[in-house]
Amino acid sequence: MNDSKQIQAQFDELGYILVPDALNADQVKAINEAFDSDLQQNDWPLKRGDGHLQDANILLRLPALDISVESPAVMPIVTALMGEVATFDEYSAMIRNPTDEIPEKPAWHRDFKRTEEFPFGIYALSLVYYLSDVSESDHCFAVVPRSHNRDINVEAGKHGEENEVDILGPAGTAVFFHTALLHTARLRRGSRQRRTIHIYYGHADTPQISSYTDVPERLRNKVDPLLPAKFYSKRRATA
Repeated sequence: MNDSKQIQAQFDELGYILVPDALNADQVKAINEAFDSDLQQNDWPLKRGDGHLQDANILLRLPALDISVESPAVMPIVTALMGEVATFDEYSAMIRNPTDEIPEKPAWHRDFKRTEEFPFGIYALSLVYYLSDVSESDHCFAVVPRSHNRDINVEAGKHGEENEVDILGPAGTAVFFHTALLHTARLRRGSRQRRTIHIYYGHADTPQISSYTDVPERLRNKVDPLLPAKFYSKRRATA
């Protein structure tokens, strides 16, 4: 999907866009091998229980992940929705292992509210990559289409189960979503390990969203006329 008006119309209507083959098989293989090597040498700092691991500064160590930030399959969508002021703001690698600790109800939530001073109300644009195959029997990402344009009481569960959509697909699949869209991780007993990458894109004139992700100098110093001028300009706020 490369037509800007089509991208904008679908995203504004549904609040998300699915991107098949955003990473090809060789890229997925290289990233997973980099993860495997890193896991042998480093402890990922965020341990969320039952084998749920996360690292939001892994880009500093693994140049093999750079392609996921600026993949030619995703950059036209970033610029169609955020324009040439788009910036890279946060990067997080996540692993969810098989578990029997399944919550009674999924934790539906929004990351940020709509901010109408920005096009389509996007304060931040979120991207999730699947690095492993995700079927109906696996942990998956799930969304409530159109909820980014509706005032819904999340705690009351009034979005309606019939409106929930599970995002399934092979490794290399990616999904963009509006950070005001209701979304969750749906966990399933018997799932295989699920590996994902989570990225936020922001605006050049706003502070960096992340308090965890440093932009590597190799990316900060990169000169690429195909990328927005300030794409790697953000600096993490320090205490």
